[in-house]
Amino acid sequence: MAPGCMDIAIKEGFLYLDNAVDLVAFDLASGTVTKRLKNYFPEPVSPTGKTYYNTNSYEIILVGWKQTQKQSGRL
Repeated sequence: MAPGCMDIAIKEGFLYLDNAVDLVAFDLASGTVTKRLKNYFPEPVSPTGKTYYNTNSYEIILVGWKQTQKQSGRL
């Protein structure tokens, strides 16, 4: 499982995928990750272009957005 995966490609026995902001190369024959380039991709942008909280912390990895409607009277 690769949280935040939006794209994959297969070439010469390797599966290349985005894992949130990292680029990962996975060897299909051995079933192992052979390379990971950390912070290769930018963080996803919200559908409205707004930033709702600081994701510059190493403890938070933004993998996607889900737009919902605010319910009246609830936080």
